[in-house]
Amino acid sequence: MIAREVIAGLVPEIGLDAEVAKKEYRPTPETMKKHEETRNAWLVKTKHARPEIPGYDREKAKLQFPKTVSTWNGFLREEFTIGGRRAFIVFPDKPVAPGKEQLWIWRPQFFDYKPVADLELVKRGYAAVFISMEDLYGSPKAMDAMDQFYKYLVDERKFSRKPVLIGLSRGGLYALNWAEKHPLCVAGIYVDAPVCDFKSWPAGKGKGKGSPDDWNKCLRAYGFNEQQALSYQGNPVDNMRSMAKAGIPLLFISRTEDDVVPIEENTDIFAKRYARLGGPVKVIRRPGGHHPHGFDNPAHIVDFVLSVTGQPVPLRIACLGDSNTFGAGVAGPNKDVLRWSHLLEQKLKKECKQKEVEVLNCGINGRTLLTRGDLPYIKTGEYRNALNSHAQIAIIALGTNDAKPQNRKFLSEFKQNYSGIIAELRENMPGIQIYCAIPLPSWQSSNQIDKETVENKIVPLVKQVARDNKCKTIDFFTFFQNKSELFPDGVHPNADGQVIMADIAFKELLKK
Repeated sequence: MIAREVIAGLVPEIGLDAEVAKKEYRPTPETMKKHEETRNAWLVKTKHARPEIPGYDREKAKLQFPKTVSTWNGFLREEFTIGGRRAFIVFPDKPVAPGKEQLWIWRPQFFDYKPVADLELVKRGYAAVFISMEDLYGSPKAMDAMDQFYKYLVDERKFSRKPVLIGLSRGGLYALNWAEKHPLCVAGIYVDAPVCDFKSWPAGKGKGKGSPDDWNKCLRAYGFNEQQALSYQGNPVDNMRSMAKAGIPLLFISRTEDDVVPIEENTDIFAKRYARLGGPVKVIRRPGGHHPHGFDNPAHIVDFVLSVTGQPVPLRIACLGDSNTFGAGVAGPNKDVLRWSHLLEQKLKKECKQKEVEVLNCGINGRTLLTRGDLPYIKTGEYRNALNSHAQIAIIALGTNDAKPQNRKFLSEFKQNYSGIIAELRENMPGIQIYCAIPLPSWQSSNQIDKETVENKIVPLVKQVARDNKCKTIDFFTFFQNKSELFPDGVHPNADGQVIMADIAFKELLKK
């Protein structure tokens, strides 16, 4: 089974015959039966407490096992058993303020899979909880287990009555089904490539390849034969009216080429019906297959959880640019704090005392705005970081290196390339406010970053792009055009220049 997945991944990478990947190398029914019998025999011998497995001891399951303490990514984790199921709570270091309830997130499946957002939220004061419900696929048995766990957390541990549910893949069945059952007990739901209909996965009755092993387990969990399952009208895609009436905010992150949990049969159907019922839902569509889930930068998810639980969302600004954004004009051990982007962050923090502010420096030396320039910015990791930053504001400070001799011949494409960056930022972060920075002047000769080209061609082009795309501008050119002493090498502002740049950007942002 492992080899099959590896082969499928290698097909586009090293040119294997696509037919190889289509072959099914599944264990035989006899092998799977032997596996299940062996597993169950071991569980009985070790005196398990799982209702769905033979040998379940009802009296044993009633016992509340002693708590044990461990750590999870440096945070306290309290482990215990409730209703015969393994459970744990990860506690934040930050204690709950007097009179306040503990905010929490609940991921009912795949707790340790890429927990980047979970970890960031624990750092911000949220508890993260889990209870084991292996092979229950959001069935009524799973709902009962979740009910018992919820009651314990709220009544005994004094947690908030409205957690945020997080459902990855099949975890969508748990999160969405439980929210529909208890719409007044959920603050919001984030689901990633979620299963919204078990007929799509694991049954594989649509476009997806399905999973016969999981489908058999799913049938057992619900107590259905296949005919009963296929006529069942209790999947999330069929059952969302109570959630929509309660106005539970939903965030979907799904992939357009997912052949395991096809977006058309799951996310798209659910989101369309939910919106039609008046439910607030946001869908972020990403290219690629079923994996990986989430983002390397968890800002989208963190901001969603903060907003639905009534917490302030950080003001996040992404600065896209070349060496003058990176800070090439300053050096030494303190260069990071001398950059204009960092100085801007400090100014904004003083102005916005009650709000968290992050200014992200996505600058990189030598890059051009032009796609056909010698070092295009759009081909850098910094550009990808900016697109995934979940910023509310972007400052684009590019164009200086496009005045180099090898790049000037492509200036006819400048406006089109610039507009493409603006469009991609808006596509990734709807509602973002974009500022086009008018480039700094240059005092270099025509065989370098030509002074005349910057002033007479690049500056007017940037202004025109801003007008055409309804962007605001930050004018770094006008103030500095007679300040050559601030540019030791003729193109990069020194520490004093960085202070002035931060002040110019700060004043423009305050006009917002």
